[in-house]
Amino acid sequence: MTQSEMWTVKQAAKRLGISEHTLRYYADQGFAPSMQRDANNRRLFNQNALDWLQACHYLRQTGMPIKVVKHYVALCLQGNRSLQERYQLIQEQQQLAVEQVQAAQQRLAFLNAKEKLYREQMATNSVDTFNPNNWSRNNQNQEC
Repeated sequence: MTQSEMWTVKQAAKRLGISEHTLRYYADQGFAPSMQRDANNRRLFNQNALDWLQACHYLRQTGMPIKVVKHYVALCLQGNRSLQERYQLIQEQQQLAVEQVQAAQQRLAFLNAKEKLYREQMATNSVDTFNPNNWSRNNQNQEC
């Protein structure tokens, strides 16, 4: 790839693993400051634009609101004078991401426990005591 290689919306979306609609939306939000347009006003993306879009997509995936991502991009364009504010934004988002991971781990632990119980029950061919439909028959009050 040469420094001047450019990609269309379709090509750039494929490279980033996002939909064309998302790519256009991100571009319209200003997430790709180096995006260019051809003579027919079609969006063209160079590697720098793809880097911006990838970074913004990661921030969005952590739950960062569009407004905050836009602010983050604006801060990045200011250079080193905005390092402290960018650092604070990333720290806040990092804490939220840690909380998301912890919540996901709790959900996974729940699913792992349920899977184990069901697997054991199937192996013993016993009544499904985890199904509320069977509780009155078994006189048990277990959670599903």
